[in-house]
Amino acid sequence: MSDAKVWMDGSLVDWDAASVHVSAHGLHYGIGFFEGVRCFATPSGPAIFRLTDHLQRLVRSAATYLVALPYGVEELAEACRSVVRANGFADCYLRPVVFLGAGESPLAAPYHVAVIGSTHGPLVGAPKEGGVAAKVVSFHRVPSTVIPPAAKATGQYLNSYLAQMEALTCGFDEAILLNTQGEVTDGWAHNLFVVRDGVLMTPPLSAGALAGVVRDTVMVLAGELGVECRVEPLTRTDLYHADECFLTGTAAGVVPVVSVDRRVVGGGVPGAVTERLVERFGDVVSGRSTDHQQWREPVEILPAEPPSSSPDQQLTNYRVALRTAMAGITDEAVARWEATGHTPRQAIVDLANHGAFEARWHHGATGGLRYLTAMAEETSQACGGLALAAMGHSEVFVGSLHWLGETERQRLLLQQALAGEAIGCFGATEAQGGSDLSGLQTTAVRDGGGWRLSGHKKYVSNLGTATHILVLGRTQGSRPRDLSLFLVPTNAPGIRIVGFYDTVGLRSCDVGAIEFEDAPLPGDALLGQEGIGLAYASRLLQFERLSICAQLLTAGRLALQLTSAYARHRVTGGEKLIDKQVVRHRLARAHADLSVATAGLEVLVQRGSREEPFAHEVAGLKLVVSDLVERVTDDCLQIFGARGYTTGFPLQRWWRDVRLARIGGGADEVLTEALAGRLRQPDQHFDSMIERLVAADVPDRPANHGA
Repeated sequence: MSDAKVWMDGSLVDWDAASVHVSAHGLHYGIGFFEGVRCFATPSGPAIFRLTDHLQRLVRSAATYLVALPYGVEELAEACRSVVRANGFADCYLRPVVFLGAGESPLAAPYHVAVIGSTHGPLVGAPKEGGVAAKVVSFHRVPSTVIPPAAKATGQYLNSYLAQMEALTCGFDEAILLNTQGEVTDGWAHNLFVVRDGVLMTPPLSAGALAGVVRDTVMVLAGELGVECRVEPLTRTDLYHADECFLTGTAAGVVPVVSVDRRVVGGGVPGAVTERLVERFGDVVSGRSTDHQQWREPVEILPAEPPSSSPDQQLTNYRVALRTAMAGITDEAVARWEATGHTPRQAIVDLANHGAFEARWHHGATGGLRYLTAMAEETSQACGGLALAAMGHSEVFVGSLHWLGETERQRLLLQQALAGEAIGCFGATEAQGGSDLSGLQTTAVRDGGGWRLSGHKKYVSNLGTATHILVLGRTQGSRPRDLSLFLVPTNAPGIRIVGFYDTVGLRSCDVGAIEFEDAPLPGDALLGQEGIGLAYASRLLQFERLSICAQLLTAGRLALQLTSAYARHRVTGGEKLIDKQVVRHRLARAHADLSVATAGLEVLVQRGSREEPFAHEVAGLKLVVSDLVERVTDDCLQIFGARGYTTGFPLQRWWRDVRLARIGGGADEVLTEALAGRLRQPDQHFDSMIERLVAADVPDRPANHGA
């Protein structure tokens, strides 16, 4: 996260600069206070849920320990909003934290304040849909005579840590704590509710529970749903006899509990009241429901800063703009896109509206390679299907117009493509041709001052979103050099979209088939010179392959980071997965391989930026990276075990998505043969060396016949 921003002591700083001295008293004695806050993507943009309530609780927590914060609630609220803006976050977890700094005496040392943001957030256990298995642990919640439980102090969470570690070690998902009187208090980091005979019940704060913001939210929503809610003491037996049970927390939301101490709760599945509250809570926080707007505190997206004189700062601003453009893309949205096989056109328009394509091509084809990889990386983190569509539009369609567009209509189409008013895809593959583009049979015949296009294309990515397709077709004979490029509106007469394929991965990318039935085209539908289409396509493909490498490496890093986190938390056989040598060595090897491949990508970007040729090298890099990332994601899925193979975790999507890379953009076999062709070329130095070595390959000592 070296490019991330952290708010610290009044200003935004780089992630690596947000540091504290090892002598800080907060580190030694656990003196600090914190909050967990969630920001959600809503139809009107990012909104932080009950931010003011969280920050008021932070102020109260500090005041409990006679600490006055150096910033007011509104200043802290703006700090949280600035972190969301600076990092281009939508769905994210925010951690405002106050801690005692360094000094000769803890009584005189200053307090520091920071706000950290993350798109991952804390580990929240098993998927919410299936529910979790809970254990009443042996550790009691610390009583108020020891530490005030109503304050979120950093040091007191050692109590929660011990409780949750006991639960995980024993094979459970979540810990439930009792107080010293044997009453239920809460979960290790969550409030607790039970349902019995249709009545919702939760322990009183006097039992030792934290005054949770989500706890309060659920109680309000339950009342609106007509569910009676009582605050009363609960015992372990009440958990066993409950019809339903669930946990609530900022990071987790509403989490069903399906068993306690291996005793099934209800029927072992989330109950009716729980499911209604899960749905209602999701509608409120996401903005799908228009009520309770006061709980959703919007993050105003400010206009992008003017370009800095520093190229690095300009690139950072570009990444922020991309993240802002995709702020509304949630996991739920991606799931819908994959289910329908379609990425909404608006997603690409939003990228264009935030300057994604303008900035990429402002610096030229090779001068903007750093922007190419940045766009590939950022869009891949949001959605693989969107990345494939956006990068195909940028690197092939916009790239061809930027390079070859000469007529007034072509230049106008370029401006429309940069603005997202026109969206393009590339049609090359045919049923009989496959990866062999020289065998294409789609033809374009001159007709007066225009053309007649006939044929078909298969496996066209982004066909459902595109307004135009760049077609590689045959204009004269059967030779490879008789191919040309044509700009074709997808809604023109004589053109029919046949349908779409259900793909294994990248399911939202509208992969389809299209037919051209003697379709009339104007004369300037021909892009560039006639008969050089194959050479044009080959040059455009090197940029697409660079993009594919960046997309793949992003997927590999995401898979590795998620799996490493899982290995650090998953306990099996009495130890964490990360403590098993075979697991950590496999992860370490993946880290090493991805790091080397990423460095190779950067070398090619630098080489291309210097206008040096890189087509041969990027073909080799794609060949290596596609194999590498396929192996890394497969290893990560293996480490996850059965969970990784379920749709509740994103790993299976990355695992499916990366497989296409060994086929698209040049199949492995085609690239390998092209690379092998280079090895046939003579090398005067080594050819002469091998001749000398072979000629000198005679016995060094004569035979000793007298022996």
